[in-house]
Amino acid sequence: MDYDEANFRGAENDFFESFDTNPLGLLDVDPAALINTIFLELTDKCNLNCSHCGAVREGNTDFSYDLLVKLRDDIKKNFPNVRVFSLTGGEPLMYGRLLDAVRLLSKDFYLRMFTNGCLVDRKVIDSLKKAGLTHTLTSVDGPEKIHDKIRGVKGSYKKTLNGIKIMEDASFRIGVRMTLTKGNIDHVREVAEVLSQFELNEFSVRRMTPVDKEAEKITVSNEEYISAIRALNDFSKDHKNLKIVNRDNIIDDDSIKGVLDKHMVTKDKLAYCVAGITSVHITNEGKVIPCYIWDDVVGDLNEQPLSEIVRNNKLLKTIKRKRFEKNAFSANCEKFIMRCGGCRVRAQVQGGDLFGKDPGCLLKDCKKC
Repeated sequence: MDYDEANFRGAENDFFESFDTNPLGLLDVDPAALINTIFLELTDKCNLNCSHCGAVREGNTDFSYDLLVKLRDDIKKNFPNVRVFSLTGGEPLMYGRLLDAVRLLSKDFYLRMFTNGCLVDRKVIDSLKKAGLTHTLTSVDGPEKIHDKIRGVKGSYKKTLNGIKIMEDASFRIGVRMTLTKGNIDHVREVAEVLSQFELNEFSVRRMTPVDKEAEKITVSNEEYISAIRALNDFSKDHKNLKIVNRDNIIDDDSIKGVLDKHMVTKDKLAYCVAGITSVHITNEGKVIPCYIWDDVVGDLNEQPLSEIVRNNKLLKTIKRKRFEKNAFSANCEKFIMRCGGCRVRAQVQGGDLFGKDPGCLLKDCKKC
């Protein structure tokens, strides 16, 4: 399926903006019609052991292909606005029926696959491209020594860069992300320098979201994060070939506004927390959760179809109600009704309140998420 992200996000923004004066009206919209993206964890098998990863769970389980067929049929019937399937893991290249899954889903949906890149070779990429996949996302989390330490496997840095090169040669659409922690926050410019040699669709940075108090120890502060974005802003002035995209909270800072306005993400149209509203995450075992780091199970595809889960689950209803209630936002944030809202996991872990203020919010005058 053809896919233009700018048009996709533009239509999404237009839809939600139509409810800006009456956000509670969104509660009357069929929850299945709000979903536009499915994150599907094909397997929990992985060839790396990343220190900050919240996706890999104990076990060695692949997502049932028979269940995938049922999921595809349910989505085609009940989810009129789903356009994107994001294939995740573990490492998706270790999923036993990956080519079958790509062939099945690519007929009706745009596919993108998250991979660490280490298992990529030309034969694999050519097979995936023939099956219908041409968009991958991978991660580079520092210069070689730091990246290998974070990934838990020596040599993974070189393998990832080699994988990016192979995908580039195959004319794949490639996105690279750097997950920022206290261990790599000072190296964003070095990573950008290395990636500028490739023809990437985008390079984005994002703070690691702490899933527990232990992870909070390596979580970067708001000030450290803004400094990293400033460094990328300075870098972008002389490296216009590298498309840098911020996919985090609103940043109310005129000194770095340029890097946001220059590339598709601006202060008025920003990525927001989509968990349980316009997307859901499905684990390799068929459990449905709001997002990959939010482990509250809202349903099980082995027991009921996804359409029944998103329409009837109490937590998903609460997420929407809390988000759309006008009095849940300060006057300053009201216009960002669907471009902000804060990370719920960060609010829970760092703030102690699932529906409280996001401690990572960068809007200076924000009073409440």
